[in-house]
Amino acid sequence: IILIPGHGPTDFVAGEEYIELRNFFNESGFAVCFWDKAGCGQSEGTYNHNQTLESSAEEAIAALSKVKALNTPGSDQIGLWGISRAGWICPLIIEKDPSVAFWISVSGTDQFENSRYMLKANLKAENRSESEISVLMKEWDHYQKILVRGGQSLEEFLSAIPNLMKDPYFNPDNFQFTEEIFKAVQNAYQN
Repeated sequence: IILIPGHGPTDFVAGEEYIELRNFFNESGFAVCFWDKAGCGQSEGTYNHNQTLESSAEEAIAALSKVKALNTPGSDQIGLWGISRAGWICPLIIEKDPSVAFWISVSGTDQFENSRYMLKANLKAENRSESEISVLMKEWDHYQKILVRGGQSLEEFLSAIPNLMKDPYFNPDNFQFTEEIFKAVQNAYQN
């Protein structure tokens, strides 16, 4: 598993950054690849807080290539673990190297970025049918559109997403919108 960090400086070795996660992966039988960004920890160079997404992706692709070249056991099944800014970087890595076997996306760059991808991937992992996934994703798109842009009453909103609100993966606690919560969520999204 190659760790793709979010924004900000890193100190993986001396600072033991992500040590619990790294230990968990190691104890689960995975090798973990990580490095400090330029100018951080024990890495040479100068840290650039505004490093481009493409440059970050190229670093990870170089790491992926190095692991493959070392012929490390399991190097034929390399995956990515990414957090925050990595929600933009991991798709660039996968686009350039489709041999990436999996991507564990902890969070996107904000609450909107990769939640759709994560929902669909998890529904597939639960062996949902393509038709069920299609219905739920259509309702998810409507859910996001109305929460972000408004334009419907609570009743219209709920009548357009009945399957999503009943789905045990999406709504395991059977959460119910009230008018007050609906308006507060829309206000938070829109402001």
